[in-house]
Amino acid sequence: MLATCGSTRLALNPPLSPSAFVERLLESDGPVWHRWDRDVPSLAEELKIAARVDTQPAHPYNRRVRRRRILWLLDRLTSQSELDVFEPYLSDPLGIYAWGRRLPPERRDELTRLPMPAERGFEGVRHAQAALLAWCDSCPDGELATLLDWIECWGGSRALRDSNYSTAPEQEFARRCLDADTCHAALLKSLRSALRKNHGERGFDVRDHAANLYLCFRLLLEQVAKENPGAPPQPTTEEWASYLEQTLASRPFAELGEIAKELPFSAQSQEYTAKLLWIWQHGPDQWRQLFDAFLDPCNRAQFDRLAEIVPRDEIDAWDVFGGQSYSRGEFEAFCRWLPAQHAEVLTTHFQHPDADWRACAYQNYLTKAPEPILRHRWRHADELPAWQSALLDRRLFAPEAIRPAAVVYDTQEVEADLRLQDPFNHRSF
Repeated sequence: MLATCGSTRLALNPPLSPSAFVERLLESDGPVWHRWDRDVPSLAEELKIAARVDTQPAHPYNRRVRRRRILWLLDRLTSQSELDVFEPYLSDPLGIYAWGRRLPPERRDELTRLPMPAERGFEGVRHAQAALLAWCDSCPDGELATLLDWIECWGGSRALRDSNYSTAPEQEFARRCLDADTCHAALLKSLRSALRKNHGERGFDVRDHAANLYLCFRLLLEQVAKENPGAPPQPTTEEWASYLEQTLASRPFAELGEIAKELPFSAQSQEYTAKLLWIWQHGPDQWRQLFDAFLDPCNRAQFDRLAEIVPRDEIDAWDVFGGQSYSRGEFEAFCRWLPAQHAEVLTTHFQHPDADWRACAYQNYLTKAPEPILRHRWRHADELPAWQSALLDRRLFAPEAIRPAAVVYDTQEVEADLRLQDPFNHRSF
């Protein structure tokens, strides 16, 4: 990795040939995009050649990083119709996803029949997860309701049933369905259908699909709670169960209250659901109460809600998290909330001891700071740490689809959703 980057030297370097540029891009962690010739088709073609030619490093880790970078770049630079580019790489999760999300609607079900690794564990889960996410992303907007039928299509995938990653289709439906009434009705119908099967269909056990039923229930609960804000003072540990029961018996939640009686809630799951409900019931006039609460293990949901309801002129309120040694979700939420005109406050976090925290601050800054300010920083790139100059280089000179994301997500979130991966960041995935 480059230790420093002299701004004069960087500015004077001429563009590399496509083949030389791709090799530098795949093997280096330093700034390289400023030497790209701005020819996207040529870059894509050279990446295809690199994927076919066996010039990979001997070390297995370096080989995996190189292959991951090639597939990640090709997925973002090739057209939606170029299925054949990824067909040789269906043994790799990124290859499965890139190929699968390009399938036309009439071929989506091919993803459910892909051979998966025989071994159990994380590797099998990653392959099955990639196929499932591609199946979701290739679903046309007019057929979103089919995402809620995923158990019938994927029920035989042991890798998905044995993991916590099988919740994606319900979340994807809720994310993409923009009409609130349609979303609510479809989720409710799906949940009721599953519960009816539990009563009358041989071989269907609600416990086998409990994670998905709870997710569907909580998506509905979130929607109703946010439409009916008004959280009471925070319940004590002993009061969470009664709070949940009383709230579900109230008029806006009565329909969900009846369904909750059929779900096999454990005491732990009941308290977790009660805390989520209390978080979601906070409206814009109650953000201070939510800020003052401690809601482990629901911290991320708490901060996500705060990012939605804290007024844009209350930047000082977030200072309460300034002394944290690592983020439990608060800093990612702050970055999503922060108005672009206040981007300079992020510079105080560039030297944070936690790598994820400082990377999130810097990448968020790159998406919000004005272009002239970023170009000024580039002219002084020799004063930046190497990881910052590499990200700034990619932000200013790479194609838009390749630029760093606005938020660096928690490692577990990235492991659960390969679409959040970035093989050029500080984690290399």
